[in-house]
Amino acid sequence: MEPAAPLAPSLAALDSPRTRQQLRRPQRQPGDATTPVMVTRTIHRRPRWVVVVLWLLVLVYGVALAFIALWPTYVDVPARPMLDAITAEWPLLTYARIEFIANVLLFVPFGFLLTLILRRGHYVVLPAALVVSVAVEACQVLIDERVSSLLDVVANVTGACVGILLAALIRAARR
Repeated sequence: MEPAAPLAPSLAALDSPRTRQQLRRPQRQPGDATTPVMVTRTIHRRPRWVVVVLWLLVLVYGVALAFIALWPTYVDVPARPMLDAITAEWPLLTYARIEFIANVLLFVPFGFLLTLILRRGHYVVLPAALVVSVAVEACQVLIDERVSSLLDVVANVTGACVGILLAALIRAARR
């Protein structure tokens, strides 16, 4: 049978540098005139007009996104001759790649603006982008001439990630 461990700390533990500092620290007595120094962080509030402008931009972006995503025909039909010329000039830049890049760019403002607006709740931006993107693709299933694609969801969420990163870089540069 092994002996029970002592309840008191060993002398070696009491001899550590941190313990010696704690032992030398003067104890405060009740009624001392000194008060502890509190370190506070200043919370910078944005001007009201900045918040209003950001929300107006979100509103304009949301309306534009709804029109682009839910338009009954493909929105790139007028640009098809230009897209054909681009794909003929650069064979690696196929129509599918151009569409993927366009979907990424379409959701960059989503991630950027919501990250700027939701300073403390920025962690909900990416799930919100996923929900909005899946909702858009689900609505496109109901439109005869539109095609819903999982790759569009991936591109949209990637665009929101890029927007989040841009907003984070701007915040880091301002500090």
